[in-house]
Amino acid sequence: MEWHLWRVIPRWVTFMGETTFMGRDALVSIHWATEWKEVNNSEARLFYRAYEVNLRWPILFQLQLHVARYPLGGKLRRHKDIIRNGERQYRIQFILENAEEGGVLECERFVVNTRRFKIFEPARYRHEVTEVKQGERRLLNFGIRFSLKPLRPCPF
Repeated sequence: MEWHLWRVIPRWVTFMGETTFMGRDALVSIHWATEWKEVNNSEARLFYRAYEVNLRWPILFQLQLHVARYPLGGKLRRHKDIIRNGERQYRIQFILENAEEGGVLECERFVVNTRRFKIFEPARYRHEVTEVKQGERRLLNFGIRFSLKPLRPCPF
């Protein structure tokens, strides 16, 4: 589902995946999932719903919420997230249900690491979720991404 609300609201605000207006970045964009998405390939197996709020001027500031479920066999391969130079990114995970076996988030360095609460920097440190061998892993994953560098001049 995609809405084009630019006809009724100022052109620098967009919703539901629409992040450009007439070829320009929106200053504010809001995205939300209407259904579960499945990732099932050699690198990952999981289901998730994503919600985001982006502010693109005068600095980049992005808030994300992913509701994720790793079923039996679910995993996420070892990787670093890709962000632009000068940006920072943090992930805050609230584990709602740990798998009985496997499904463990492993990271080179955590800011906080407890059984049900984790904070880490996914773009600086390699991380992975081991394969779920028994049970299911469910979590809320909050993301904060920002840049303190000013972006280009205001587009209006």
